[in-house]
Amino acid sequence: MQLLVPIKRTVDYAVKIRVGANGVETAGVKHSLNPFDEIAVEEAVRLRERFKDAIENITVVTIGPPKAADILRTALAMGADSAIHVEVKDGTVVEPLAVAKSLKAIVGTESPDLVIMGKQAIDDDASQVGGMLAGMLSWPQANFASKVDLDAPGKKVTVAREIDGGLETLSMALPAVVTTDLRLNEPRYASLPNIMKAKKKPIKKLKPEDLSVDLTPRLETVKVVAPPARSGGAKVESVDEVVSKLKEAGVLPSPSLDFSHSNPQQFADKLIDLLASEKSDFVEIPAFRGRLFTLQRHFDDLSGDESGWFVVSETKVGLHGERSIATRYVVTTCLDDMLAELRDMEDFAPPPHVEEEKRSLRKKVAKWFAKRLGKRASKRRV
Repeated sequence: MQLLVPIKRTVDYAVKIRVGANGVETAGVKHSLNPFDEIAVEEAVRLRERFKDAIENITVVTIGPPKAADILRTALAMGADSAIHVEVKDGTVVEPLAVAKSLKAIVGTESPDLVIMGKQAIDDDASQVGGMLAGMLSWPQANFASKVDLDAPGKKVTVAREIDGGLETLSMALPAVVTTDLRLNEPRYASLPNIMKAKKKPIKKLKPEDLSVDLTPRLETVKVVAPPARSGGAKVESVDEVVSKLKEAGVLPSPSLDFSHSNPQQFADKLIDLLASEKSDFVEIPAFRGRLFTLQRHFDDLSGDESGWFVVSETKVGLHGERSIATRYVVTTCLDDMLAELRDMEDFAPPPHVEEEKRSLRKKVAKWFAKRLGKRASKRRV
């Protein structure tokens, strides 16, 4: 069984990137083996250690300038047996499609049973070569592998990959393509004896013409701009000042009305007026007797028409010394519970335009909030 591991020379992950007039500056910058490819080399070596009789050879391949031979020596020192260097001029941009075509040609000559590569390179973050290569070869593929199990006698490979909410396990017949994720393994450090042995291992040099592949770029980079520099921070003396700064930055909504000194009837009057003019689907009521209320506009599921407003959360605000603290706890009220508490408020809806109905609605809203605050007060007294 033969394993093929494509690798790439990239700017070292610990180097702070500098952006110049022509893009990311690479001259005089430390380069190293792409971290994801390093994991792929490590996994290939571990598979060979587990299946010594089945895996005969591990070949690493790279497409890059003459300096890329350094990462081939690194991979050979980690345990690979041979290397292939498709040499291009320094500064040549090799796009993912050209890489996939080159690897397809190399697969045709080397005949590997399994291709293991990093899921992406940290310089362009394209994450395209693995899928393109598998598609060109009509091979099964498993991307972002976090665990690889090889069934050498059965010519199968089982791969566990992380997805949203859990793990997905794939079983594929060989030959196949696998791309590695960060949690697959931790690469080893090459020992000094292995580094010396790597100098004697063969590196086969090729040119793009030998593979009959055109590396001419199909894309043009119009502009590369560094992110804006972060502005300096500022110290604040209290939580109130933090909230004020957040509201100035537009992170928190700024209440349009002050309910802090309202009684339930005044609260209801102001609330109805606010809902009548509100255009968004959520309204946050500022501190009212030590609580924050969040209301959500409700729409009928069948007609899509607006059918009312419901309290979706209630937050208690307390004091700690002389500083106010926000969000001590949040009580989320389900719609069914709200309907149970509002048996006598079936017409709880955005304010009608008729003044008589509007006054009636104000009384019902005031009654509900007074009743709710009264329940909280009785619990505290107990």
